[in-house]
Amino acid sequence: MRCPNCKKADLQPWKGSVSVMGVEIEASGARCPKCGEIVFDLAEMNRQEEAAAHGLAARGIHSGVEFRFVRKVAGLRATDVAEMLDVRPETVSRWERGELAIPRLAAFTLAELLEHPKRVRQRLEALAHIAPSAPPTPPKTYDVANNIAASSSQPSSAKDVSATPRVEIKRTSSTFEIRMIQPKLVAKAIGKETLAAFYKCFIGVDRIATFEHLIVLNGEAEKQDAEGKRLGPEPYARNLTLLGLLLSGTMYELGEALQQLCATRVALKIRERAAWAQLDELRARWNKEPFASTIRNSFAHHLGELDAFIHGLESTPDDVVLYQSGRARISGRVHEPWNALLRANAIQDDAMESFIAKTQEGHSAIPDLIFALLGEVLSSNGIPIRDV
Repeated sequence: MRCPNCKKADLQPWKGSVSVMGVEIEASGARCPKCGEIVFDLAEMNRQEEAAAHGLAARGIHSGVEFRFVRKVAGLRATDVAEMLDVRPETVSRWERGELAIPRLAAFTLAELLEHPKRVRQRLEALAHIAPSAPPTPPKTYDVANNIAASSSQPSSAKDVSATPRVEIKRTSSTFEIRMIQPKLVAKAIGKETLAAFYKCFIGVDRIATFEHLIVLNGEAEKQDAEGKRLGPEPYARNLTLLGLLLSGTMYELGEALQQLCATRVALKIRERAAWAQLDELRARWNKEPFASTIRNSFAHHLGELDAFIHGLESTPDDVVLYQSGRARISGRVHEPWNALLRANAIQDDAMESFIAKTQEGHSAIPDLIFALLGEVLSSNGIPIRDV
């Protein structure tokens, strides 16, 4: 996999020590030999967070930043901690913002909740005479029409002015529009690199939507062209193959964009990780699969290496079509230059069809997941989201 930072070298396996919240942790990931960029996958990031939180609990929680970090790793809401410690939620917020000193008993209790969550929570709930915590809810299923609004815990407010950073969602019967107000201030809140990585992901989403539309139109054209004549199976199959290649290449690029989003440690900025977990699985699938890399480099976004064409020429038929235009182009099949590349890369028709089908199946949930993840990041950083 190419380095997401400098793009000049492939990442190499790496092991070493990293500092997370001031705690030194042994880590493993991938490092760029050119620029030194180190990339971790989601599982490794989660492991580092867990290790750092336990390290803070062992040495003592002293600051509001540390308190909030341990609380989030422990899977506790501020209201949960307030209930169990018999204080107001605003008090916990002031501890975490550094406006009030954290009582030693509160820091000790939070550390115990991290180390022994079930036992300590049951005892605190019994002492406080509050209802036992509900079992964890299953992961959310994201709906494109509601995902961002559902992710936000911020109430709408009539006091918002044009200078307030926020996201507004405008809905119609068939579409919706996501508008960001004051993106520079949003970038300051969530990090420039994080918002930039989201921008790149949205370009990927736009490309996916375009190729989806073209695939649908191709299906309609297979039935009937502008003159009322059916195009037939050969041009339909050719168009579907080429559109599938372009879609597959976009999936690989989107995998790289998600890798860059991962490098911004976006997982630290959210409470609900269901959307990110699914995106990270797709990131690993599309950014590491050799077949996807071949499709991307040889077909989708590049015109192929000359050596590949030379290799393909070795088995070329005696009579081939290089190009057609006009009606012949509309009714023809894939031309020889494409076939030469397919032969050079040893790609069989059934493998290509299977890969295109898998691509179309795998990409359908990505827009919803990215919208949901953006909503989680914004709401976790205090950016209000509202319907207009």
